[in-house]
Amino acid sequence: MIRRARPARAGLRVLAVWVAAMALIAPRGPGPSLAAADPAPRSEPADPVAAAAEAFAALRFDEALRLADQAWRNGDNGPDQLRRIFELAGRAAGSIGEDRAARLWFSRWLYLDPDAALPDGTSPKLTALFGDARATLAGAALT
Repeated sequence: MIRRARPARAGLRVLAVWVAAMALIAPRGPGPSLAAADPAPRSEPADPVAAAAEAFAALRFDEALRLADQAWRNGDNGPDQLRRIFELAGRAAGSIGEDRAARLWFSRWLYLDPDAALPDGTSPKLTALFGDARATLAGAALT
């Protein structure tokens, strides 16, 4: 007995039924686009110093450093804010292994506040970087 192969038309019918079904269940009108699924563009925070402190507390050190640098470059900070910016930036930079940057930020902090101190329980790595910055300044300060 010789069997005939299924005609190619049967496969086409299955494909046509599948396409028709997809057309019936597909959303109509302007549905959500891929652009709508993208995260919102990163807007700059109203208070970058507070945002930097929040990022640091959440262990997002890169973000904390970026926000602290942004706050410093804004140029509209008072002495207390600058001290906080320099402390946060130094701690964030040191936490991600940017030792040279950490010393620079700590030096800026110490210029403004020669009696500055890191919080109790700060990692030995950061306290060493802070100590290096203090030793490099040898008592120099802004008045």
